[in-house]
Amino acid sequence: MKAVSWKKGGGFFLIFVRKNKTIDKTEAMAISLEEYTRTNIRLNEMIDLLNDETPENDLLMVEFLKISKTIETYEKEHFPLG
Repeated sequence: MKAVSWKKGGGFFLIFVRKNKTIDKTEAMAISLEEYTRTNIRLNEMIDLLNDETPENDLLMVEFLKISKTIETYEKEHFPLG
C-alpha cells in the first residue's frame, strides 16, 4: 500500500493506492469535522498494520477502506481541487 499526499490551499490531501489501483470513490455524504478528525486518527493507527498482501475481506482492510472513503469524501467537499 502506498500513500500519496500533497498540500494545496491550506488543505492536506491523502490518497491510498493499493496494487496500482486507487481506492474506490464514494458518493457525497455529510461528514462532520469531528468524524473527519476521528477517522484520520484511526487511519494513522492502522496504516502500519496493513500491506499489499492484506486480503480485501480482512476486517482491518474493510475498516481501512471505509475510513479512506470517509476522508476522501470530506476532503472532496471541503478542499475541492480546481
